Amino acid sequence: MEKKQLSNIGPFHYELLIISQGNGKTLPNDFASCRIFICVQKPESIGYESRPSLIGYDVDTETDVTIGLGSTYVSCVIDLALQTMVEGSIVSLKFPDSKLSELSLEVRLISFSLSEEVYRLSPDAKLTRALRLKEVGTKAFRTKDTEVAFYKFSRALKYVLCIRNVGELPSASEIETLRCQCYLNISACQLLTDSFVSVTDNCSRALNIDPSNVKGFFRRARAQIGLNEYEKAKDDLVKAQSLEPGNTAVSKLLASVKVAMKKEDGELAKSISKMFH
Repeated sequence: MEKKQLSNIGPFHYELLIISQGNGKTLPNDFASCRIFICVQKPESIGYESRPSLIGYDVDTETDVTIGLGSTYVSCVIDLALQTMVEGSIVSLKFPDSKLSELSLEVRLISFSLSEEVYRLSPDAKLTRALRLKEVGTKAFRTKDTEVAFYKFSRALKYVLCIRNVGELPSASEIETLRCQCYLNISACQLLTDSFVSVTDNCSRALNIDPSNVKGFFRRARAQIGLNEYEKAKDDLVKAQSLEPGNTAVSKLLASVKVAMKKEDGELAKSISKMFH
């Protein structure tokens, strides 16, 4: 019996239609190894050569995937759908509210092996998962797939934050560096969507870990400019310039901020002058 549901998880919006319930009660978890079969239902105009790059997984053949490591919008949705399926179940996926609105897939979960639950993982195992997610996020960011990049960086951060008593671990420095990088990478994605308040928050978190991080000061300054907080932006850029005097991007932005501040001061002076005339 077919059952339709609309899902909104993170940046992903999709329609899932259950075609076959399958057998069993156990669902795949994060990082579970799954054998699946994907069939493109619509549109038929999608060529075979372009399907893997669009979907992110091989189609029209049995393929092995690890839940959580999908590197495209579509493969991320497939990963999410798999976590609601049992062995033998079949679902249809559509993407009604995106540029993929014409795309329709059929996904069958053939078999899977559960991964270790997060609470059972060692600190090193959590770190390994976080690094793999960050790697996928970096790849997505470079291909301008911002939604996927943001999602992967956020999930990488969650694994890092699950590591307890970091200061007592041999890998403490690597863990803290990764935590800082995750905050900065998330802020880079948020800059592209003009989420300036969130950018300042995440850059501040990164700077609390690494007070000499030039990217942290630079990105926070860009967000402050978006919030018309030029004085704060100037302070951050001055700090960044003192750390990297040869950074041309910092110097150019600082010069632009100074020009904007002079213009703002001039407009304020005119406004005050008009009040007394």
